[in-house]
Amino acid sequence: MALLLPVCFAVACFGLLVFMRQWLRKLRATPRAHGIFSLTILGGALLGVALSLKCTYALGEGKRVTGVPLPVLLQKLEEGQWRDFSPARHVVGALVVANSAIVAAALGGPVFLFLMLRTSPSPKSA
Repeated sequence: MALLLPVCFAVACFGLLVFMRQWLRKLRATPRAHGIFSLTILGGALLGVALSLKCTYALGEGKRVTGVPLPVLLQKLEEGQWRDFSPARHVVGALVVANSAIVAAALGGPVFLFLMLRTSPSPKSA
């Protein structure tokens, strides 16, 4: 059951990325545009992994969360020690993949819109 959320996010984001790539291909975008889009997606995926593993923020008094946008690790302060509430390894892996896909799609969306508007055919004058 814990795998359902990250798998749904990952499938939706990867589907969106495939749709954007196919749309650029349909518009016959230049190789430069495909390269820019690919580098943005790659950078977003790497940023998503880094945010999943390194970004920690407080959730109030005595609680911390690691992982953005989906939390990977929850910690609670008990008797001066931080106690980890971590899901199983396969769930953590799925969360990292989902976070990577979410950030890649979030960064790729604006770049896709820019490239789509730039490569769209101009209206023909009558």
